[in-house]
Amino acid sequence: MEYVKRTAPFIRKNVSVERMMRDVLIALTPVTLFAMVSFGPDAIIRIFLSVFICIASEVIVFGLTHKPEVSLDTKGNLKKRYKTFNINNLITPAITGLIYSLLLPSTLNLYVVCVGALGAILLGKLVFGGLGNNIFNPAAIGRVIILICFASFFTYSANADLITSATPLGALNNLGLTSAITRFTLTDLLFGNIPGAMGEINALAILVGAAYLLIRRAADYKIVVSVLGTSIILFCFAGLGLAINNVIAYDQILIYVLYQVLSGGLLFGAVFMATDPVTSPINKYGRYIYGVLISILVVAIRLFGGFPEGVALAIIFANIFVPLIDYFKITYKNHPKTTYYILGSLILVFGGVILLYIGR
Repeated sequence: MEYVKRTAPFIRKNVSVERMMRDVLIALTPVTLFAMVSFGPDAIIRIFLSVFICIASEVIVFGLTHKPEVSLDTKGNLKKRYKTFNINNLITPAITGLIYSLLLPSTLNLYVVCVGALGAILLGKLVFGGLGNNIFNPAAIGRVIILICFASFFTYSANADLITSATPLGALNNLGLTSAITRFTLTDLLFGNIPGAMGEINALAILVGAAYLLIRRAADYKIVVSVLGTSIILFCFAGLGLAINNVIAYDQILIYVLYQVLSGGLLFGAVFMATDPVTSPINKYGRYIYGVLISILVVAIRLFGGFPEGVALAIIFANIFVPLIDYFKITYKNHPKTTYYILGSLILVFGGVILLYIGR
């Protein structure tokens, strides 16, 4: 047997890393164009600033951490530092910067944007060794850092011409479903005519990008299906509990579920962040577990937590368990039924907890 030295990222697909990253950039195009058109120069400045900082940080740190042999030829030393630098070292930080910027409001202070971009690439990726070695989703790290440190800076508007107002999730939690639907219809959620983060509000643009990624197999459908499918089931339990408690009518349960799925960052996170091949499990059954875990955390934060949203935090928390999921033998192909039974039981148990808590 011949052993060949390889470098990260270790992706178990018959495609190149470069092709996968290009596909992600293409899939992000509809969302990015919508953000630029809807929010105008504010969005363009923040998107390009985030991408520039992430790429520049990658280039600088790469040169600092790849030291050549000592030589009097200063120019030659600099060139040797970047001997293994390739296109992936440009595309991956660009994707990180783009996704991170799309998680932000269009009016966020530029200083805060810079802090989050540096945190995303330095603390979320390069501190672990760079390309393919990070254990957390870098864009999620950047988003959580500034949310914790600069929460008061987060104000949202529907587009460049409208004043700031509550997001649909905020309206749902504070005003109730009936008032929220009156203010923001499901059509508004689908086409992005709502306040929110620049890349999260247009569900249709996200779905177009998701279709491209799945057709090109640049994203694993198992993660997308498990995150969204589990969320739909759990929000059905929540809607049933609200109906039992006479908060909403029984015929509004479906509307409530759609409102939860189309609002906030759930759809964007499931498609563009949870599917990151570096920070998600390797084996296919483990990816179902990973997706279910993310969904449970998101639903728990939304229903029981103090914040209306928690997708980025849920993805980071789920990233912690990826090595354990890959190690745990029950997720391998000789135990598929056991995996499904455990996941089904977990979803039903948590759904029962939601029903008892909300419907009491």
